[in-house]
Amino acid sequence: MLDIAYALIEPANLLALFCALAVFATILTIAMPLLARDELSVRMKSAAIERDKIRARERAKLANQSKRGPAASLKQDSSGVMRDLVEKLNLRKALADDNTFNNLKMAGYRKQSHIYVFLFFRLVLPFIMWLAALVYVFGVLNLDRPFMVKMTITLFVAFAGFYAPNMFVKNQIG
Repeated sequence: MLDIAYALIEPANLLALFCALAVFATILTIAMPLLARDELSVRMKSAAIERDKIRARERAKLANQSKRGPAASLKQDSSGVMRDLVEKLNLRKALADDNTFNNLKMAGYRKQSHIYVFLFFRLVLPFIMWLAALVYVFGVLNLDRPFMVKMTITLFVAFAGFYAPNMFVKNQIG
């Protein structure tokens, strides 16, 4: 009995035992995903059934509303200050390209109103951040620097405000 204990403590035997455990753990790690059941198809079927139920319920609600009053529409008009400003200044051409719209879609912002909000903040946020930086640098911080250095700091903050909506969208993507 004591001979078995001494045999287990020998470094060569311990090395072989740890190697065997490592090989077993590696094989188990590789084999577990292969042995797991595929639940994606079950989830996709249940999601499709649920989507059909929701679609039928919404169509019934829409049909019921159209019987009672004027024809209802599924689309809502997203008119407002943001939309008017974006269209008046033609910001879609000036501040956005196809890559911007693709990034918005990848981040989950697919509606037209999301594009208007993004472009509005891309226009307004530099001014807001510049004013906040002016108040902070000249009022709160009391830097012992020349006027032009302080102005340069505030302009860099405004520049960061111009790219802040893009950074927000990229962070939403992942």
